[in-house]
Amino acid sequence: MLVFKDDGDVISSDAEIKVQGNAIVLYYGREIWAGQIASSAFMVDAIVHDNGGRNDVGLLALLTPQQNAVHEDSDFSERDDESMSRCGGTTQAANYQFTLAVSTPGEVNDCTTGVTGRPRIAPVEAQGPTDIIINEVEADNPKQDEQEFIELKNLGAMEKSLDQYTLVLYAGNRATPSAYNVIPLTGQTIGANGYFVIGSSQVPNADMNFAQAKNNLQNQIAGVALYYGKETPFNIGMPVTKINMVDAIAYTTRSSTLKGYKGQKLQNFMNLFVPGQTLIFEDPAHTKENESMSRCFFTDSFRSNSYQLLAATPGKLNACGYPPKSIDKVIIGG
Repeated sequence: MLVFKDDGDVISSDAEIKVQGNAIVLYYGREIWAGQIASSAFMVDAIVHDNGGRNDVGLLALLTPQQNAVHEDSDFSERDDESMSRCGGTTQAANYQFTLAVSTPGEVNDCTTGVTGRPRIAPVEAQGPTDIIINEVEADNPKQDEQEFIELKNLGAMEKSLDQYTLVLYAGNRATPSAYNVIPLTGQTIGANGYFVIGSSQVPNADMNFAQAKNNLQNQIAGVALYYGKETPFNIGMPVTKINMVDAIAYTTRSSTLKGYKGQKLQNFMNLFVPGQTLIFEDPAHTKENESMSRCFFTDSFRSNSYQLLAATPGKLNACGYPPKSIDKVIIGG
């Protein structure tokens, strides 16, 4: 567990939580030391907070994008210690799911007393249903790129029609980023808590095939976007649109792209496509076998740090290992 102050430096690498801390982060599988700069790599949960009525823009953008900080108001209760308690769900790195409540360390959170003190924070919702997400993308194979695929996951407990969903593939290395392929999912369904795989003919468990046998996903700066609704016409050559976009992932498979990471062309694409997120590198040298960008631990949309480079598992559970726990409550000051 780490505590960051507002300049991003670690001020505590143990359980001690100090009043001047602005973020508390839970990491998994990473060595951390005092003085280290804040990072979202290997992060599994975080809460950005303040007790002075201000938001730390840098930490918010890095750890909990497009959200406000949780404000612990010292005037919330004159009688009891208060804490920032998780009451609004179990999504990781979701400030908006915390409310002020009477402290209950080691016990079930008291979510009935925090009504008047609940931070006025609204989650940034995707436009449309969010129970279908992009779960795994394999954009580069050894040799001929004949096993590329995109995997969707249904987070719901019922079978769902994909009639209203469309996948749009974007080329981000153009002066004006634009779509190079449009894949309507009309007539398709996805099982309860199940997967739907769009892939080349050689991909195991593919539910739908790409039009071409190989080279369907670009290797340069590119993006995969999932849309819900037919109000917006989708055409090859169209510029990036956020209207009705419910999930997206931006990536590259070329190390040469990373050298120009701060180039204007890349920044333009990221700002248009997934603002506040980072480009994912599917490193072809990671393994001799097929690897994919696999979603692990987080299920909220538009979250680049939920993806890890792992063995490809189309139509199956991603190879993420044992999921760490999330932050449940935070008590500051006592």
